[in-house]
Amino acid sequence: MVTFFQNFFKLPCLKKFPLKNSNVSFSLNRLTRGVDNIRYDVRLSPDFCKAVSKIVVQVIAAHTQSEEIPNLDRASSLSRERDEFKRLCCEIMTNAVNKAKLRRDIQIDYLLQTAIVKVLLEEIRSQYEKLVMHIKNVIRENEISRNQEGVIQFKKELSDIMENRKAVLHKVGSELFQYLIEVQNEKLKEMRESNFGDKAVLPDHIFSNPILHAEDLSDGFFMLNEYDILLG
Repeated sequence: MVTFFQNFFKLPCLKKFPLKNSNVSFSLNRLTRGVDNIRYDVRLSPDFCKAVSKIVVQVIAAHTQSEEIPNLDRASSLSRERDEFKRLCCEIMTNAVNKAKLRRDIQIDYLLQTAIVKVLLEEIRSQYEKLVMHIKNVIRENEISRNQEGVIQFKKELSDIMENRKAVLHKVGSELFQYLIEVQNEKLKEMRESNFGDKAVLPDHIFSNPILHAEDLSDGFFMLNEYDILLG
């Protein structure tokens, strides 16, 4: 009987799960660092930054179904803000590719792509925190006005949003980065390949990697959900 259970629950051999290498050539070592001599300075246009903020707000609204999203332009729509984001994203990346071509240095393009990723990730978390803080303020206002029904309603909404924090951040991030991938493939891939070769193009899986949206890489739930493994 003991032997039966030992065989039944025997872990599969790791040889059945072969690992594959994925080499990506990425470096910024030829670029001059910023004033602090640590980071690289990148200036993104105010219009693009505004477009990022608007699309992030729209996507968060879509995934939380909250009516209390701060800075949500109800006269606009997700599709409209998505198209504007993609247009401006394509515009600034095309500009970066052209500069890289003139200076014969693909690292200029890499730096711009890195900056876009950083801005998106920071804006997603920032808008999520603004939503949480806004609902907390709404709860206080209802408590002051002794609107018990409103207090219960918004506490429930806040609880749901905070409980699903990881899922919301992941879904919002995945959708936004899919838009970025679409821009890369629709408009810029051929341009990069013709100027720098296909090996210079960063693969899609870099931008679709769920690790980008994880706040804690040691989180067991994240590792099981995304990779079916549990560390430690």
